[in-house]
Amino acid sequence: PKPEGLERIRLEPAQDLDFYPRYVAMYQSLFAERPWMPDVSRQESFEDMRDYLTEDWLYEVFIDETWAGVTAVSPGVEVGAKGYYMIEIALEKTFRGQGLGVALQRRLVMLLAEKTTARSLALFGTIGSINTPMLKTATRVGRIDVGGYYWVKF
Repeated sequence: PKPEGLERIRLEPAQDLDFYPRYVAMYQSLFAERPWMPDVSRQESFEDMRDYLTEDWLYEVFIDETWAGVTAVSPGVEVGAKGYYMIEIALEKTFRGQGLGVALQRRLVMLLAEKTTARSLALFGTIGSINTPMLKTATRVGRIDVGGYYWVKF
């Protein structure tokens, strides 16, 4: 079903990286709030963001016409299925906790569907097991675990 808030979200291809300092501040705030986050999520480097921008896979997120964050993907193949790997989905604190992540991912999939000629579209990504907010969001948007990886810290 259509997620609540879908009509509030607009994605625009990023034209530059002027937002990057704001993006860094979002991560600093998030890591301060959730000390466990650096173990399961990372802030993308300026250089990586520049690559996503150059490759046209970086989008700025607007909610109610207000800049709210960024999202980025990269085309890829996992277990034989073509699709897109979720690189980043980051929202400003004022927009988190409202279920808008579900609508944002749906809007992203709708946009990607317009860009592809494939008959089906898969969205891949890795979500740390302790990142329960993102696990809930992924489940609510319809993402399913089709084969996990186990990471062992040494």
